[in-house]
Amino acid sequence: MKKDIKFAVALSALGNPGDRFMSGYKQDRSAEQMFAMAAEAGIEGLEFVYDRDISMGNVKQIKEYMDKYKMKCCDVLPNLFSRQEYIKGSISSRQPEVVTQAKKEIRDVIDITKEIGGNLVNIWAGQDGFDYPFEVDYLKSWESMIEVLKEAAGYDPAVRLGLEYKFKEPRVHNFISTVAKSLLLCKAVHRPNVGVILDIGHAILAYENAAESFALTRLFGDRLFLLHINDTRPDWDWDLNVGSVHFLDTLEWLYWVDRIGYQGYYTLDIWPARMDAVEAIKESIEWIKAMRRALERPYSADNMKRTLNCAAVDLGASGGKVMLGSFDGAKVALQEIYRFPNGPLQVENSIYWDVARLFQEVKKGLGMAGRVAKPDSIGLDAWGNDFCLLGRDGSLLENPHSYRDPRTDGVMQKAFEVMPRGEIYRRTGVQFTQHNTLFQLYSMVLAGSTLLKSATTYLMIADLFNYWLCGAKCCEFTNATTTQFFDPYKQDWCLPVLEAFGIPVDIMPPVAMPATRLGTLQSLLRDELGLPAVPVIAVGTHDTASAVSVVPCSRGVPSGAPAEISSSSGGAAFLSSGTWSLLGVEVKEPLINQAGLEHNFTCYGGVGGAWLVWKNIQALWVLQECLRCWEGSGLPGGLEEIISTAEKAQPFGSFIDVDDRLFLTPGDFPARIAEYCRRSGQAPPAGAGATVRCILESLALKYRYTFEKLQEVMGRKLSRIHIVGGGSRNTLLNSFTAGATGVPVVAGPAEATALGNFMAQLMALGEVKSPSEAKEIVRRSFDTVTYLPGDAAGWDEAYGRFRVVANP
Repeated sequence: MKKDIKFAVALSALGNPGDRFMSGYKQDRSAEQMFAMAAEAGIEGLEFVYDRDISMGNVKQIKEYMDKYKMKCCDVLPNLFSRQEYIKGSISSRQPEVVTQAKKEIRDVIDITKEIGGNLVNIWAGQDGFDYPFEVDYLKSWESMIEVLKEAAGYDPAVRLGLEYKFKEPRVHNFISTVAKSLLLCKAVHRPNVGVILDIGHAILAYENAAESFALTRLFGDRLFLLHINDTRPDWDWDLNVGSVHFLDTLEWLYWVDRIGYQGYYTLDIWPARMDAVEAIKESIEWIKAMRRALERPYSADNMKRTLNCAAVDLGASGGKVMLGSFDGAKVALQEIYRFPNGPLQVENSIYWDVARLFQEVKKGLGMAGRVAKPDSIGLDAWGNDFCLLGRDGSLLENPHSYRDPRTDGVMQKAFEVMPRGEIYRRTGVQFTQHNTLFQLYSMVLAGSTLLKSATTYLMIADLFNYWLCGAKCCEFTNATTTQFFDPYKQDWCLPVLEAFGIPVDIMPPVAMPATRLGTLQSLLRDELGLPAVPVIAVGTHDTASAVSVVPCSRGVPSGAPAEISSSSGGAAFLSSGTWSLLGVEVKEPLINQAGLEHNFTCYGGVGGAWLVWKNIQALWVLQECLRCWEGSGLPGGLEEIISTAEKAQPFGSFIDVDDRLFLTPGDFPARIAEYCRRSGQAPPAGAGATVRCILESLALKYRYTFEKLQEVMGRKLSRIHIVGGGSRNTLLNSFTAGATGVPVVAGPAEATALGNFMAQLMALGEVKSPSEAKEIVRRSFDTVTYLPGDAAGWDEAYGRFRVVANP
């Protein structure tokens, strides 16, 4: 019950509603008058009927009213129910020209919906049904509806189609008449952007229990797209005020709306023919709020106090793990269930990821988690940049390449001949590294890849696993923003970039926002793993986005902030420390400016509307490769012993740039570090301890350099750095970071990525209402350690030498 709700209303309910006895009970009102009434009543969203409330002719005026009265588009209905040509059916008609007209109207409504900022089209096919026996061919009618909806869903996969069912009226028998028929139709259409609009009065009219109907929409694919709320008596669809007849039933379905994690508008589908419309809306809103307050009391339902358990799968380039998160309403806890290794496979000159083996490990971990506590949901995150391609039958065409694959060597420079560096950055806000997805795909274009030509679907790594888990083909927002062909302002694929580089646009799937229910765990997996039909949730699937979402950093820097540093100070940078380090800040909106281009910073999407401005640093990868080489050569001692030796080694002996191309691909890194030192006129470190100290000091100094440039991009000073991730456990590196940067360093929690994954699931389940609440819950659930700067003179002198030998 811990979530804010937003209310919407049908625009026509604010006008002069009538019935079959009177054309109207009030005076006619202009569109602007109705907008003003909606604002007065506390409404945020509006439902429009095409050619009644909105059309191609007045869309500009409607957009002006929406801006003026701060309204959003809830949904738009094609007028398939009150036009003469549809009296014998629209999408089920046996007249081809009528079906063609209905399809065109749906496409027009999809276009107009997007133009006014909406993403939901309401398909209420009121004239599609029958009155007498032997009147229609049921098979052909239903086949027609399935084909029309498939075609409409494919017209723009980013726009959802909601099927509003109604038992009767205007036909004696409507085809789309119950929640069960609606869900069967969704299954037959088999498109992720086709779902159900559940009207409470329509459920009552069909002799359904609305609460059970809500539960079914979750059980069979998380298909609830919109909620129409009202009340009625079972003899007719009266569209009465909420809770005016079925008080206890209303309490129950309100509970279940939260239980299934519904996040959309509460659309007041009331018809106040005689009552003042604003008063009727306010009364319904107050009843809903009062009932929700009652449901929050301990005696309302025993299972509202139960602990929620969610399985968080975290895949990294060097390993993966399955964690079980638990939430008791106040604090969260994490339990590691299963950990497994990961690493790229070298096949001749190519480097791949063995995703089939990784999926087996994920399944094993989920099965183990289910034996500890049955999860209420599943979420999965992974690294960015890498992707896979699916064929027409949904099968994986090839194991995905690793971002370290040499196929992108020299591709970035060739790309700048097609589109200048500055234009790519202005359109996407992504920093330039040769492993970016754009350059990986462009390498395939340059090579004339047959795989790219035969592919029908593009997915990121996390999206592939989500597809295998629940069948949904979509790209989650945070990972989509890493590709360098995503428009951060339109929040959709950047078509000019894709088209310029010859990358097929039609393989790009719809984009899902974090904390979105993608679907339900597939039945075969449920049987195999012994798990219930739990939702699979799109968390912040880019692992860094998940990690940063639980860091208590302040937001608030406007877009286009000046490059010069202001005199103000305050705010924290985040440092996600692992194989890669990502040093940056969290802001409210995209920050793409000249300083970001000059210093090669990126602007990626975060969770809950955040944007993350950061720079990648190839960090503990260098240490990991050294450890791998030493283990292979039989060097005694583990990481802790080597770190202890490093702590005692001579400080500031030699430095490397961890981002040098020498350290891009796997290999003998101790030898490469020695080579780098000789090349830059330094004495190579002697022994493992000295080598590790060289790595960690160099990394801390690279943090300082990046921290300084970050403040230029931000146009303000930052007062501290908050480190999360596995690297936050490295006390020596944390101490070095505080010394090098000259600001306090706060370390922890180490499992920030899994925590962010878990908190996004709680938001999707309706248990946590906002990212700020998630940060606060994590803050009180886990301890942190603070490191203070010291030896400023020594670090300053070392930084001067580092700038010479590294030339970052």
